[in-house]
Amino acid sequence: MKYGKFLPEHGTIGFVAPSFGCSIEPYKTAFENALRRWKRQGYHLDLGPNCYASAGIGISNSPRLCGEELMAYYLKEDNDCLISCGGGELMCEILDYMDWDQIAAAPAKWFMGYSDNTNMTYLLATICDTASIYGPCAATFGMSRQHQAIKDAFALISGKGPGWKGIPGDDAAPNSADYDADPVKAGTGYAADLLKVATDYDADDVKSEVVRDSETSYPTFTVSGYPKWELEGKKDEENPLASYNLTERKVLKFYDGSAKGLPQPAAEGAGAAGVDGIGSVAKSGLALASDLAVVLGPAARPETFQVLTGKEIPQTSFSGRLLGGCMDCLVNLLGTRYDYTEVFQEKYREDGIIWFLEACDLNAFAIRRAMWQMEHADWFRYVKGFLIGRPLNALEPTMGLDRYQAVLDVAGRKGVPVVMDVDLGHLPPAMPLVTGSYATVRVEGNEISVEMEMRP
Repeated sequence: MKYGKFLPEHGTIGFVAPSFGCSIEPYKTAFENALRRWKRQGYHLDLGPNCYASAGIGISNSPRLCGEELMAYYLKEDNDCLISCGGGELMCEILDYMDWDQIAAAPAKWFMGYSDNTNMTYLLATICDTASIYGPCAATFGMSRQHQAIKDAFALISGKGPGWKGIPGDDAAPNSADYDADPVKAGTGYAADLLKVATDYDADDVKSEVVRDSETSYPTFTVSGYPKWELEGKKDEENPLASYNLTERKVLKFYDGSAKGLPQPAAEGAGAAGVDGIGSVAKSGLALASDLAVVLGPAARPETFQVLTGKEIPQTSFSGRLLGGCMDCLVNLLGTRYDYTEVFQEKYREDGIIWFLEACDLNAFAIRRAMWQMEHADWFRYVKGFLIGRPLNALEPTMGLDRYQAVLDVAGRKGVPVVMDVDLGHLPPAMPLVTGSYATVRVEGNEISVEMEMRP
């Protein structure tokens, strides 16, 4: 795993618009306020040609021009990092206009964005073996009073702040950019057949690919959850610089992976009231819809996972490589020629994967379908735990299915911790996460922290 160099003092921040730009309010004013703030702090700015564009459908410009901008600004030496202008709808359409082999072979550079920017943050990690930051877009930095989550994101990309341990310049710990892994991923060739690439990783290959010195320390950044979150924002055309409207108290939900409360599969040859392991009526003769309410009683429902709330959560920790993003985008990428998830997880199977997932437009049933689809694509083969954000469009149950059981019907069966309503995603504030880093998640009571180690 490669990591970008941190933004230096008086360095240059690059801005691109591979999804929406900042052409309309409230984003235009907020973006310009962020630019003024960075200038006052002594940073130089490098704006891509699409930052104020609005000629595209669901993105700032045509897919070709957006892809060309992102390629050019990632490869150019005139900027030290990239921050996306915003999210959007159709960033996936720019992927055909990008040279992933060239990106993989280039020096690593931090790219930060979220939502539709999953199309870049996820593929940087899985195709190019390069870490990225799932964090706020550029206009968010223009709010009048910056929330701690925004400060955390800038501390992460700049390598400065109390969240860091072994930051650049500390003699006790080297710069993460000095630990670029061998370009194994770049050498596979993006156009190579995915199945052939995946089979090249046997157990010995994985172990020998990166030799880790147990005494070597790498820079680590720790971010913690925040006390309150925003249900309804006040930012609009008339108030473009509004800070977060924090009205809701954060309450974590937790499933410990112990399978407590799971329905038990019916024994072979069970009677008419038996239920099989996936909650359907056992093949025993009861097939009438009127009988389902009797057969699928409370004890037999697949959604009977024992979920703990807030202060009930015991001290728990788990570690693995961070991977994930917006589920709307992830399931769209799944199964395409850009899906290198199998290669990534085989390479890092010794570490295991911590999946961080959040949703924008998906309702509870769409989330459940997405989890089913990822499970059946074998994306969760080496999962060590799940971090699930608050879903923008699924806070309320749909036909009796709530946001927790929508996730747990798959995640709950993996025997790993599942932390839900995490500060992640479209209902701010959100913890910035380094996709591809080696993370240790610690949960106790209603508190969560994620320690991200910039490990190759």
